[in-house]
Amino acid sequence: MTTRRWMYRALAGCLTALAFACRSSSTDQDGAERNDVVCTADFRYGLNVTVLDATTGAAVPRPILIIATEGTYADTSQIALSTGSAPAFAAWPLLGERAGKYSVRVRATGYQEWRQDDVVITRDVCHVIPVALTARLVRSP
Repeated sequence: MTTRRWMYRALAGCLTALAFACRSSSTDQDGAERNDVVCTADFRYGLNVTVLDATTGAAVPRPILIIATEGTYADTSQIALSTGSAPAFAAWPLLGERAGKYSVRVRATGYQEWRQDDVVITRDVCHVIPVALTARLVRSP
């Protein structure tokens, strides 16, 4: 067997194993369990936060700190000063594959803290359902 053919067979075996490893079950409308759901191996973030200036609609200058809390759990995203050119309206991800009800705070130099409570991240059989949130920050007096 040639090396290339062996590699293709090994790859096919790995993909088949992955498909079976990611199988999940679901319940149909009659309450009967079904085993036909195939989950992907994707890693999904439950929350994507865009941070804008409330007056101008422009991206808020860095540094920015985003904090999502649920009880004693906290996930943070710190967007540091950068010399590169990042997208002006980038959505910053948090809460990887973690469903729950969160309080989200955003802090940036020269702006008042922004807060949104009761942000609910749900999940289906396989992954969280991503929520997009736009934080419109008001400049400090």
